[in-house]
Amino acid sequence: MSLETRVQKQLWTAITRNYENENFTGAVIDSIHVLSQLIRDKTGLEGDGAPLVGQALGGKPPKVPLLKLNKLQTESDWNTQAGIEQILRGVYMGIRNPRSHGQHNDSRSDADAIILFLDYLIRIIDQSKTVFDPKAFLKERVFDKHFVKLDRYAQLVASEIPAKHRLDIAIEVFRERENGNGHQLHYFFDALHPLMTPEEVDQFCVVVSEELKVAETDSAISSAIQVPPYDCWSKYAEQARLRIEGMLITSIESGLFIRFSDECPAGVLGTWTVTIAKHFTLKEQLIAAILTRLTSYRPPAQNYYFQYLDCTLFDLCVPKLPSEAVEAYKKGLSAGDVRFYDSLDRVYDPFSLCPCSSWSDLEDAYKAFVAAPDEVPF
Repeated sequence: MSLETRVQKQLWTAITRNYENENFTGAVIDSIHVLSQLIRDKTGLEGDGAPLVGQALGGKPPKVPLLKLNKLQTESDWNTQAGIEQILRGVYMGIRNPRSHGQHNDSRSDADAIILFLDYLIRIIDQSKTVFDPKAFLKERVFDKHFVKLDRYAQLVASEIPAKHRLDIAIEVFRERENGNGHQLHYFFDALHPLMTPEEVDQFCVVVSEELKVAETDSAISSAIQVPPYDCWSKYAEQARLRIEGMLITSIESGLFIRFSDECPAGVLGTWTVTIAKHFTLKEQLIAAILTRLTSYRPPAQNYYFQYLDCTLFDLCVPKLPSEAVEAYKKGLSAGDVRFYDSLDRVYDPFSLCPCSSWSDLEDAYKAFVAAPDEVPF
């Protein structure tokens, strides 16, 4: 009976060339490569040899190994786990290393015996249970309704992800973002992002960019802004950024807020601008759109500005506000409109080393403010 019919297909495929060319030592080494890669794939680890085996299968109660060969409920179970771990260490130390570091010529019969034994070990590893199950992790950790919205909790959750799985988890969470709590997912991403390599972050940003190039609904766009770290915005493709920034600006230009009922009947999408405004490419257009709300004669349009955008305008216009903004504030303050006074209270910190833009132009009107007796609750 030929060796091909006695081992798994994936193993035979890996060793075929060397084995059929009668390079039997090379075929043995190929077999061990298959074993190593299987362990890496199942655990997300990136090591090799005995250290890889120790990280994957090692551990004593109460520590649970990354790869469980059985239920680990009895002393016999743990002995089996430890025994296979030691055998695998021996494979690298006693079989692979001598063949990799020196002259070694295996006969066909020796190679067949070793490869058949390695096939047995590969079957054991292939049937093992990994502690990290991506689907279970997403359901039970990331999208858990009891997820605690704290930085430390999010860091603990993110630390459970093996390095090799971080990019895949990030992409999957982003794609499923509309099925979760955006605030919760933002905490998770803020914790995961520092653990990813620069290359992984770049790949993730490509995925987000492609989504933003075609996203149409407010929910898809707002969640794509909310969930990843806000400073990723500048890393997305320019086409994607310009498209979404244009949509946000258009939304702001129609924005309304009814104070009496605490409703935003128009411009909801535009409110997400505040989280990424400092990263905008279209900053001049954004400032112009915000000014249309501030200088509008319609109270609901001005309310939209005061409810969502006043701090953003001041942040974008350092060191000096546009003249039309200064005039709008002066006019509102002199009319006793408490919205303008409260707005300056929000953006001006007298203890700051950098007071709000154009404070010198507004200070006198602010100090002279007297609230009008009857405020209409638009």
